[in-house]
Amino acid sequence: MKRNRDFTMTAIVISCFLLTAGYQQLCGQEEVMQDLKQYLYPEFTRSSILMKNGRTMNVMLNYNMVTEKMVFEQNGEYYNIVNPETADTIFLNDEKFIYHEGVFLEIMQLGKLPFYVQHRAELIQPPRPAGYGTTSQLTSSNVLSGINTPSGYYNLKLPDGFTVRKSNTYWVNKDGRMGYFLGQRQFLKLFPDNDARLKKFIKDSKIRFDKPEDVVKLAAFCDNEL
Repeated sequence: MKRNRDFTMTAIVISCFLLTAGYQQLCGQEEVMQDLKQYLYPEFTRSSILMKNGRTMNVMLNYNMVTEKMVFEQNGEYYNIVNPETADTIFLNDEKFIYHEGVFLEIMQLGKLPFYVQHRAELIQPPRPAGYGTTSQLTSSNVLSGINTPSGYYNLKLPDGFTVRKSNTYWVNKDGRMGYFLGQRQFLKLFPDNDARLKKFIKDSKIRFDKPEDVVKLAAFCDNEL
């Protein structure tokens, strides 16, 4: 089992079942392939970190959407990047990421109105019997893909049957201030002087806020027309 250590030692609440299963996996006789469904990309790739002091580091990176941590691989182990605020830009899979308020944001567009996307995800428990022959799925806000121990933060293979539900939060830098939005209503509140024009563009272009490619189109319109 590959391990993920976070030397910041942030507290994580986890169920007794997952804690027990995690130690069994860590002590297993065979190394198993890491389940990467909680990561933004299907594999770790050679990436660059441009530091604010001008230095550049080349490491194998991926982004954990559940913990919202940038993770690097070294000698078969996974480590969370510490002191992420010292990074200026991360170049990962031909995309650029910046650090903002505890998470990394992918740059969607630069210009007079920079747009960003915050990749997020939550774990979904397997369906449970709900009575009368039906089943229900629960969100596991207290079950993460790793646990903290006195020796570090360990990444665990997701329990059988768990799935990952992705979601996005979008950010825009308007007049030097960062504002976020999930859907149309929140977005329009950021541009009260252009409400009518933006509503028309969103309707005519059939913009869906659950599709990043649509938000890119909206960002381009804002940058060129507002």
